[in-house]
Amino acid sequence: MTIADEGVIAALLRRPRPDTLANLWASARIDIVNGTIFDLVARRPKIRTRLLPKQLDRRLAFKAFRQFLFLSRGGPWPLVDIARDQTRDGCADANKANIAYHYDVSNAFYALWLDPEMVYTCSYFTD
Repeated sequence: MTIADEGVIAALLRRPRPDTLANLWASARIDIVNGTIFDLVARRPKIRTRLLPKQLDRRLAFKAFRQFLFLSRGGPWPLVDIARDQTRDGCADANKANIAYHYDVSNAFYALWLDPEMVYTCSYFTD
């Protein structure tokens, strides 16, 4: 994993959760080399976060991380405002607006990457 700045460590120390990791990844403040964010989340330790301090040498952990404890977690945090975005709430009007936003674009937009027939498809794989 590549880390862009020390605020990444501060953010992960303060809130070691998948949504923190997702925000850092979406804002390009971390990058996962030879894998994806899904691989990283799947390989996270199965221990409950609140039990982790019981297994650490507190003096050694504090010594290692004290330089990050009072740093700003930095920004941006692009996924934080998604829950507040009223166009994504799932109601019928919001769904209609989202569909219109996706399909009411010019052919010039799709011509940027589609073939002359303007055909594209989508798939979902669970494995």
